[in-house]
Amino acid sequence: MGRLICLMLGLITFVAALPSGVFGQTGEVRVLRAGGVPGQKVSVSVELTATGRENAVGFSLNFEPRVLSGPVVSIGSGVSGGVVNVNDGNAASGQIGVVVALAASQTIPAGVRQLITVTFDIASNASARESQISFGDLPVVREVVDVAAGRIDTAFTSGVVKVVTHLQSPQILVVPNPPTVDDEIVVDVAGTWNDGCVPSNATVTRTGSVITLRTRQQGEICTQSLTPYRITRTVGPLPIGTYSLVFVHDDHPMIGAPLQLGGVSFSVQPRMVNSNAASYGSGSVAPQSIVALFGVDLATATLSASGQPLPTSLGGTTIRMRDAAGVERLAPLFFVSPRQINYQVPAGTATGRATITLTNGNGLVLAGTVNVASLAPGIFTVDGSGRGLISGYVERLTGAGEVISEQISRNGSSTSVVPAAIDLGSATDQVFLVFYGTGFRARSSLSGVRVNVGGLPMEVVFAGGIEQYAGLDQCNVRLDRRLMGRGTVEVEMIVDGKTANKATVTIK
Repeated sequence: MGRLICLMLGLITFVAALPSGVFGQTGEVRVLRAGGVPGQKVSVSVELTATGRENAVGFSLNFEPRVLSGPVVSIGSGVSGGVVNVNDGNAASGQIGVVVALAASQTIPAGVRQLITVTFDIASNASARESQISFGDLPVVREVVDVAAGRIDTAFTSGVVKVVTHLQSPQILVVPNPPTVDDEIVVDVAGTWNDGCVPSNATVTRTGSVITLRTRQQGEICTQSLTPYRITRTVGPLPIGTYSLVFVHDDHPMIGAPLQLGGVSFSVQPRMVNSNAASYGSGSVAPQSIVALFGVDLATATLSASGQPLPTSLGGTTIRMRDAAGVERLAPLFFVSPRQINYQVPAGTATGRATITLTNGNGLVLAGTVNVASLAPGIFTVDGSGRGLISGYVERLTGAGEVISEQISRNGSSTSVVPAAIDLGSATDQVFLVFYGTGFRARSSLSGVRVNVGGLPMEVVFAGGIEQYAGLDQCNVRLDRRLMGRGTVEVEMIVDGKTANKATVTIK
């Protein structure tokens, strides 16, 4: 591709010395009229009326640098398979050179074809005016050539950018922010129009990485002034990547061309799922609870914390949580791997929507959101699935005052773990089920915790955090003797009206 560009630049320079008007039919290259507002961007199209013989087009664009700056050139939709080479060494002085070329044997189809788009920044102090964009011969001479490097007589027509100062720049939001590949992305635009003919009939289109929200005038007779408006449109899910959203109003009567009112850029991230590490429920997480984060490229190695206090970086991977109050904290890390990270929600995290920014050891930055609630109860299970046999043990207080700890699981015939039936013992024994979870240490009171085993309410004697283990919560309940002989039964926990995942125990 680089050799092709160099070849075409050489050909264009060579044929500059040839006489004009001897190669037949004439085409036209023109700058299309465009409009924008100060402090925003404006995209200007350069089109070719092609004769069907064109292989390469070269030209320079001259513009007013005190009005337009920062030109970014991208190849147009009418030059499929072509390449664009830009000389922007004099952009600060208002000059850029452009060469658009196809492969040596290809030509641009006859008709009106978009060659390039140039996106400028309009100066924030620009006054209302028409700023001209004209063609020149420095640093690239104006030439159109065919596949044999013969020059095609072509007219070059200048254009203007109409700067409009009586319209306010709208507020443009992409929701959610940042989006992931699974999100239904919505664009929300709000502003104030100069009259009653507010933008309407909004449509959304996408060409590559550019998304255009396009509106038209609502009516022809507009007597009201300073009219607020709001436009909400669904963009839909998008692949991973960076996108530019442009808001364009067509057929503005004062411009006679599309008016670009603003735009934003945003990135679509791989999906990151934040789940309660005990239940794997993805609804909400609680401050100081343990979270399992799932995704791709989360870390460059598999590492675990060696002890407590937990580190905030493992193998270069970090997680920053910015809570609904705008406070940002580093999250303590238990474990990192390319597809799963276990972390603790920092203490003091405000409830509401929090933004998570993950940086892995290679510097890749991923972002997502999670809802933080005061409570998000989850119960750990033996196999780590959030289902089946509860993770815990039994404490037996005998009539003689002896305390005995007993397991509620045992190794099966292979590598599996199976329940060990709980023996409720004699009438003088008190048997307590001790189980683990996360996300319920902030319960309002002990009476706000309800635990049912086999559908029967149990007495809750403790529910709270375990000081020596970060994020781990514990609940102790006295088992009712009416459970005797029931076999495998469900354990249900409800904390201040919020239900945890169900687990099981087996009663002898």
